[in-house]
Amino acid sequence: MKAALFQHLKNGFKNYSRITNEHGILLIFDEIQCGIGRSGDNFAFEASGIEPDILILSKAVGGGMPMSIILYHEKFDCWNAGEHTGTFRGNQLAMASGAKTLEIIKRDNLTDNARLRGEQLRNGLSALQQKFPEIGEVRGRGLMNAIEIINPNSINALGQAEGAPELAAKVQRATLELGLIIEKGGRKGAVLRFLPPLIISEVQIDFVIATLEKAFVNVLGNGS
Repeated sequence: MKAALFQHLKNGFKNYSRITNEHGILLIFDEIQCGIGRSGDNFAFEASGIEPDILILSKAVGGGMPMSIILYHEKFDCWNAGEHTGTFRGNQLAMASGAKTLEIIKRDNLTDNARLRGEQLRNGLSALQQKFPEIGEVRGRGLMNAIEIINPNSINALGQAEGAPELAAKVQRATLELGLIIEKGGRKGAVLRFLPPLIISEVQIDFVIATLEKAFVNVLGNGS
């Protein structure tokens, strides 16, 4: 099912590329959160089989320092030498930090680590899904992953289980008390998001899964 959905999305991206090319429209991808290895590839768009005209990067590219980058195809470079001037240049420390970050990501194969640890995390989350019907869906790619917390006994008009934001908040709080920080968002605020650092280890992923399981047991009062 997921493979078919991904192929459908991939075909959709190719259609976007075709339409924008035919009409002379710039195709711009925002990879502020998913770029630089996070998706398990250097850039998330690589899996789509197309290439954007403009790519927006930030967050990870600065290595913790405030920095953003706009990349564009050389055919759109219309600036003459010395023409693009101003007092709004980037922060030199952030540029140095960003350059070193890119060097380390490549040197330590952190893109591969994101892909492998992401697979490990999703496998662990899927195992928990079998134990706790309150986990409605496990989704993600690379080290961008999430689970939707639901009320399995409340079905909406579309035949889907309703999101359970209050339960999600309780699980989030329980994991925090056990030493794990999880971000919350998504539909009705009922989605728990996992965005660990690219250097996360196999042992640390095991800790995430074990801690999350303890949190569900603590909140629900059972292991099933």
